[in-house]
Amino acid sequence: MQYATISLPEPGIMLIDYHNIEPTEEQFEAYLDEVTAFMKEHHNNIVIMDGTHGKFLPAKLRIRQGEWIKEHYDFLKQNSPLNIYVVTNMIVKMMMRGVFVVQKPPTPHKVVTSREEALNIARKFWQENPREVELVS
Repeated sequence: MQYATISLPEPGIMLIDYHNIEPTEEQFEAYLDEVTAFMKEHHNNIVIMDGTHGKFLPAKLRIRQGEWIKEHYDFLKQNSPLNIYVVTNMIVKMMMRGVFVVQKPPTPHKVVTSREEALNIARKFWQENPREVELVS
């Protein structure tokens, strides 16, 4: 099973939907590789990370995520104008803060409590900052 599903639900919006599993190191590395490949193929999208169903990551994977952000800092900064985190669990919020201690986020970010709120923020962002967006087929 994958740790997360990545999609383009609307033009200009990349959605990462985390599954209700604690990933193995291999699953987590596959997820990081998939995010990198997806962002290389689909440029300049707002990234919504929906952790509604996600599980608390072990410290080793939180550290790895922080390292990955550091390794890909410029790439992430160039490929997403905004990250939106959907977080309903206080423990997961603490986990995010831990990752951000290792490495500050490369892009502006917002934390919200529902996917619909995140989608509305992303839509409003593109209305206020129009650009040509990739068409979803």
